[in-house]
Amino acid sequence: MLTKVSKILQEYFTVFEITPVQDEKGKAHRIIAYRFNIGKRILRNLDEPRQISLLDD
Repeated sequence: MLTKVSKILQEYFTVFEITPVQDEKGKAHRIIAYRFNIGKRILRNLDEPRQISLLDD
């Protein structure tokens, strides 16, 4: 689901990246957080609302 959100938000920001932060203490290297890198907002004409479903692929 994060890849779909990332693709959508890349249309509105110059940079939008999601990087997983792993727990390096354990052997499994579990993901404990996500780091978001967001650049400047791209101005777009938002006169018409846009509905997005994250459940559909």
